[in-house]
Amino acid sequence: MTGKPAPGRAASGRAGMESRWAAHRAARLAAGLPATVREEQGRKPDRFTDPAIEAIWIDRAEAAGVIPSGCTSTQRRRTAFRYAQAVTAETSRRAAEKVTTPLTGTDERIAYYEAEIERLASAERMDRRRADEHQRQREAAESILADLLFREGRE
Repeated sequence: MTGKPAPGRAASGRAGMESRWAAHRAARLAAGLPATVREEQGRKPDRFTDPAIEAIWIDRAEAAGVIPSGCTSTQRRRTAFRYAQAVTAETSRRAAEKVTTPLTGTDERIAYYEAEIERLASAERMDRRRADEHQRQREAAESILADLLFREGRE
């Protein structure tokens, strides 16, 4: 006897399950994946790959006032990412045009809101296309239904 209490039924079941899945976990880790699919589906960096950089951009976006109050953490991260994209794009555009003055906070906010307008306009165009297609399909279904009902009434 080892002096340890006998493992309970649940503990022995967990140990058996761990041993059965050990090879699968090792293969996933060797492939560079998380150990389980559940871990893979868990919270991931939403847009940024480095949490330190994410924190910097969230702070900058909050300081600029572009993150609305009451946002969830996901909404904050996504807004900060879009802010970072807009500021980076504006910095690149200025570098290409050889503008030497640094971006001010106002310039950053202008770049962000211009990018947001473009993003939302694009989303609106896609929504309109989907709505038009849905209307076309609905009208086709209504036409077929009317034909079927009219034919049923005549037979």
